[in-house]
Amino acid sequence: MFLTNSDTLFLAMGASMNKVILTEKLDELMLSNWAAFVNRELLIKQTLQFARENEYKTATTQKEISNQIKISVTKFCLKTNEMWIEFSIPQDGGVLIGTHIGVFNLNGELNLTESMGTLLKQRQASEP
Repeated sequence: MFLTNSDTLFLAMGASMNKVILTEKLDELMLSNWAAFVNRELLIKQTLQFARENEYKTATTQKEISNQIKISVTKFCLKTNEMWIEFSIPQDGGVLIGTHIGVFNLNGELNLTESMGTLLKQRQASEP
């Protein structure tokens, strides 16, 4: 696409170009490629630290509990500069399953602001 002289004059006059960047599509693009621009080591470290600093409700399950750490970015929102991080972390004899919500800036900083989740513990055979 090329700009004509009248387009150039229009832009030079400071005209606003609404909806030039489709933020929803950019959110999707960031989500599908987050591993290419997020420092995984720092993301894991910050996710684990924030999980330790918060309290969660506890529930029991009869299902087998995985002892693997799983961390994934599941949402980006440019309008609010939010990044959602889902995690599964072994903790206190169970597994903590939850989501952190953080606010990021273009300087590369992420400040985790909210955490929600449940600490699942395996029900012992003697428990009802």
